[in-house]
Amino acid sequence: MTTFEKLRLSHAALAALAIGAYLSGEAGIIHAWLGYAVAVVLLVRVVWGIFGPRQVGISRFLPDLAGLTQVRVLDHPAVSRLLIAGIVASLLLVTTTGVVMDRFRALPSFSAATTMSRAHALITQAGTASSNRQVVAASERREQRDEHEGRGDSWIKEVHEAAANLMLLFVGLHVGYLLLFKRKLAAFMLFQRSAAEQKP
Repeated sequence: MTTFEKLRLSHAALAALAIGAYLSGEAGIIHAWLGYAVAVVLLVRVVWGIFGPRQVGISRFLPDLAGLTQVRVLDHPAVSRLLIAGIVASLLLVTTTGVVMDRFRALPSFSAATTMSRAHALITQAGTASSNRQVVAASERREQRDEHEGRGDSWIKEVHEAAANLMLLFVGLHVGYLLLFKRKLAAFMLFQRSAAEQKP
């Protein structure tokens, strides 16, 4: 498999997961899992960009704004890079705010550890206290703390949602740009052309 075919696969995986995460915004655990999958693909892509071949390097995400002064501005590669930089920045913001809000609760190992810790605390309290009132009070305090944390996360949630909408805008502009000015590349990335036919 060529470098560009690997790039196409990682692009397709990231696009499918990001769109799935966007569409499943109200689906709770599914949305969180898709978000973590996006984070993993992003991390792999960044590591590949740093240590991989030059063709997939991080520099591909940085726009060459000086090139925009040329006569044919619309189809200059700097426009494509600017749109990609917008997608990457909004994706990183969406992913970071999502992880901050979730605090790894959606991941089974972290959730199981948290649940076990809470259960152990309740059992210990129940064993040392002869009354169920302490257990109920602890439960109420935990609920109040979670509610307070939820209120504190409200601005993060707003940033998360705004960044997700911004990402969708950049993706729409990116797809439109490729279809208008880079049809061969668009056909390749959509698995309509082979690597032999493609000259990125």
